Amino acid sequence: MKRCGFAAILMILMLTISQSIFAQEAAEDATEADTLKLDDVRVTAPRQDEEIVVSPSTTTINIEEYKTTGSAKNVVDILKNRAIIDFRGQSDLVAEEDDVFMRGFDAHRFTTAMDGMTLDYGRSAYSGTRAMVVDFSTLPLNQIGSIEIMPGPHSALYGGKSMGGVINLKTKRPERYTTLKPDCRVTTSYGSYNTQNHSVSIDGGVDSFVYGFSYQHYRTDGYLRNNSTETDNYSARLGYILPSDGYISFSVAYTDKEKDDVAKNEVGGVDYDSDYPETTTTSVYDWMDRLQDIYEYTYRLNYEQPSRLGLWNVGAYYGNQDFERIYNRDKNTGKTPEVEPDEIERYGAGLRRNRQVGVKIQDEIAFSETNTVIVGFDRVQMWQEPEYYVYDDITYTKDKHDVYYCNAGYLQDKWTIIPRLTLTAGLRYEDVSYWRSNLNSSTNSTYITGKGLWVRRDSNQWIPKSFLTYDLNGLADALSDTAVSIGVSKIWNPTPFCYG
Repeated sequence: MKRCGFAAILMILMLTISQSIFAQEAAEDATEADTLKLDDVRVTAPRQDEEIVVSPSTTTINIEEYKTTGSAKNVVDILKNRAIIDFRGQSDLVAEEDDVFMRGFDAHRFTTAMDGMTLDYGRSAYSGTRAMVVDFSTLPLNQIGSIEIMPGPHSALYGGKSMGGVINLKTKRPERYTTLKPDCRVTTSYGSYNTQNHSVSIDGGVDSFVYGFSYQHYRTDGYLRNNSTETDNYSARLGYILPSDGYISFSVAYTDKEKDDVAKNEVGGVDYDSDYPETTTTSVYDWMDRLQDIYEYTYRLNYEQPSRLGLWNVGAYYGNQDFERIYNRDKNTGKTPEVEPDEIERYGAGLRRNRQVGVKIQDEIAFSETNTVIVGFDRVQMWQEPEYYVYDDITYTKDKHDVYYCNAGYLQDKWTIIPRLTLTAGLRYEDVSYWRSNLNSSTNSTYITGKGLWVRRDSNQWIPKSFLTYDLNGLADALSDTAVSIGVSKIWNPTPFCYG
């Protein structure tokens, strides 16, 4: 009976297992019958959480995701690792004007912009000459959400000086906060040459309103002789998210920077110091303790509004920069000899006051998934407020005068002809006015008789742009993430070097 009972139980188990197997096979057959095989799908949209997104026309660096060794002290620490960027500063400890080159072009031949609006100042705070330059150390890193790097002169959205390309710094877009608790971040670092970088930031929001504040203190002794710098950056922003998912934001930034000019340190010189590297390309001596005081603040307004007529973007900003160069000199002669004189005095070479205003109105219209048109207008204006400078102990006062105007309109059409082939074509018109100095300082007279101290020059031009890209991704394993591009565009820059 036990054997018969065991056999009966074994038979029941086998029948149960068999039924389960047959049921599973039937389900698999039904699933296979219902399965449809689709063609290969090629995903082209980049992941938004990637730290670097690369396309043929633009490389985008997402600041929040981007990782650097240590804490980044300014925008240059992020840019200088890109192959298209050539960092040529005397030291990466001390940021200077015009220490970033793009595709071999200096700052006079590529554009630096923030939210699509060109950043320039009418005069260099370091050399005093009129030039189109940017000091990246004065730009608040905490306000920047991403950086767009566009090689070449093929975008109609930017000015004629963009021969090397464009660096566009995009400020953070207002985002809703689900809690009243703000996001706070504190960072601090200490390195060689007494290099310190301390920062604090607070970002938060209440429903549709957002706010942010940041402060950064950076200082270093530098490794060159008399190469210390100290910078304080403050920034604040307010924003409101519109019911249409657009937004309006206002931000202000202030910078107080003091930078020493590198001193000469030549082997065999009377005051050579072996503790520092040799430096021969300057006429500044260590005893002069020459430095630059720079004060800069900026107001910025951004507005974005989706509509039936496209995505509207309106931006405006006002920039203010005051700077003065101060140094020691011989009290009796006013000269700066190689050997320190017995009596010296502290001397200021004058106050320079740069001003800049920019405005942009743009509409982006998506006619279809394969065709987008951008039309817009922008204006950049630079001038200098009343200022003074000292030459041979004579103080000269300059009245307020214009430096540079540029009014521009543009149209750009991006068309995906076939899934692999994309054409971006555009047309830009620029009307430029700039003022050149008519003063011959050696004779204290004008170069052109009958003209004032400043001579106005006017130029205008139509500038066609085109950029064609063929995507090779997916044709072969070796061609993954590869594309071939060709651009044909007109180059026009009426002020390639300086205004003065």
